[in-house]
Amino acid sequence: MLAYIVWSVYQSIRLVTQNEMTTLDLSVLPSPERKYIIQKSMFMYVYNMLFQKTFVSLSHIIDTKYAQYKEKELQETQRLLLLKESTVPSFLFYIPFINIIGL
Repeated sequence: MLAYIVWSVYQSIRLVTQNEMTTLDLSVLPSPERKYIIQKSMFMYVYNMLFQKTFVSLSHIIDTKYAQYKEKELQETQRLLLLKESTVPSFLFYIPFINIIGL
């Protein structure tokens, strides 16, 4: 918490004096779904190391899980595209509980 306060004060002073801010490159951080895939892969890797006879590398497990995730996401998108249009007028979707009645 103290580091955040120091960082905020430093950025405020820098913004006032030099009219610029430091930006952080967050592209190196994995996305939430990638973190989830890595966590599931780690569990599978540890299970394979402890209880299985064959060795499977962690990178192979992560790649396989990520490919499965992308395939599932594509199937879900295709399934949603095949759904028929709603019979409820679109402006009623913004009124609470009207959209639930239309189901």
